[in-house]
Amino acid sequence: QPWLGRWQLWVFLASAVVGLMTTVLLLFRKGSHAGAPVALSDSTVPPHRSRDPRTAPAPWDKELAEAPASLTTSCACRAQCRAAGCVELPEVQVVYLPHVPADAQRLARLRSEYDAHTPCGRCALRPAPGVDPHLWVTGGGRYAEVKRFGMQVPEVPLGPAMASSPWYVRHNIKYAQVDERNRSASVLQGFPYDHHCGCTLSHFVVWMRARERGLTS
Repeated sequence: QPWLGRWQLWVFLASAVVGLMTTVLLLFRKGSHAGAPVALSDSTVPPHRSRDPRTAPAPWDKELAEAPASLTTSCACRAQCRAAGCVELPEVQVVYLPHVPADAQRLARLRSEYDAHTPCGRCALRPAPGVDPHLWVTGGGRYAEVKRFGMQVPEVPLGPAMASSPWYVRHNIKYAQVDERNRSASVLQGFPYDHHCGCTLSHFVVWMRARERGLTS
């Protein structure tokens, strides 16, 4: 009968549409999660990598003992750097503000991720307290360290008339400018100048600390 043929055709088409929509939905859901970050928890971090490798139990020591020489002699594992022949990343300087809770939490997460996913774990990380110009007015914010390293930068030729200029003018460290109350000029200007001041001087201090330790680029 013609009506039965038409009914079967409609059922077939409806089933095909439903199947196609289901397939598209599953592919969409799979793609939406493909690039999502995986949250680390205690259950996802191997127990022998959930702490400082230098005090880790036997399993971690056994892994290092059986690892290639290029790994066990890397700068990160030895906590020192010999640039010649180094095949590993010597160390990662992590700039953070210890008094900012979000920065401290970010450093803690980074340590956990390095313990879980890199050969030397957190040994490769070197926390680098940053410069905070908002604290200069109270004598903090590492202004003394900025000045100590800034004075090591060669002076610019300003001439006799500028000989009595502040140290940050003579050494061209303009972000270190302060007023008579030791308030940062960048902070007084507001955002984004205060951010650029802290960021730039933090990187400057990190670089000078590395030079002071005798590291080579």
